[in-house]
Amino acid sequence: MITGYNTDVEHDGVVYHVQTEDKGLDTPLVLSLVYSGGAILASKRSSYRDLITAGFDEAVLTERLQRQHRLICAAINAGRIDDLKKMGAPPRHPPQPPLPLPPSIASPVPIQADEPQLPPVETAPDEMSEPGTAEAGAELLVTGNLTPRPRPTAAPKGPSAYTVYDARRRAPGKIPQIEEGLRIVVVGEKDFRGGDEMELEITVIRVSNQGEVPVAATVSVKILGTSFRPVILSLKTNKQGTVSVSARIPQFRTGRAAIVIRATAAELSNETRRVIHPG
Repeated sequence: MITGYNTDVEHDGVVYHVQTEDKGLDTPLVLSLVYSGGAILASKRSSYRDLITAGFDEAVLTERLQRQHRLICAAINAGRIDDLKKMGAPPRHPPQPPLPLPPSIASPVPIQADEPQLPPVETAPDEMSEPGTAEAGAELLVTGNLTPRPRPTAAPKGPSAYTVYDARRRAPGKIPQIEEGLRIVVVGEKDFRGGDEMELEITVIRVSNQGEVPVAATVSVKILGTSFRPVILSLKTNKQGTVSVSARIPQFRTGRAAIVIRATAAELSNETRRVIHPG
């Protein structure tokens, strides 16, 4: 299943958020949006109607999605912001009705671009595989420190299935060599749904051979979905490694959505996510 890609790219002191998503077979477009300060700065639309006509191949579409996303990120790194803005011009041809999916799958079709191409890039974006978002500006951008609220005592949960570190993956009979990293503990989880009020307490723990200790860290919380504008919060934990988060999840009835939590301390980082169900 193709979801989409989201990457933060910094250039000349400005952080740009790039998201690329597949609009689906009913509207066969690969759409990339560039956000700056919560508003859409540029967009790029590439049709993949040729894939449907010749025989749909999801692997080819995934490659095309990744390639367009990398080109946008490379253009920002090169300072070609004006070139990106020009790509948002209205299409030269009226939209055509969607084509039905053929019964057989043909050979992969070479990538064809309907717009001027940007220079190739050698590295992949830092952050991928997040759900895409709708064509609108960011809902919220918060920076600074938040004071944790008193909460009922709850036992910290073990390593999440989404985290990189898992102490259980050890070979029997050997002395475990713990890889240093960050662990994200989330208190206040529930079955999240669109329109819910989200109240979380996040603790960041540094894991090493010397043990586990809370650590001051930078935390970003993103509420991303295919049918609403992203909600992005940038926070910092206190000295005990804890920060409280309060936000309302946008209401939606269809599509996919998730809460993505990313923690960074020194040269270490980790990420975890939680699924949001339609409300």
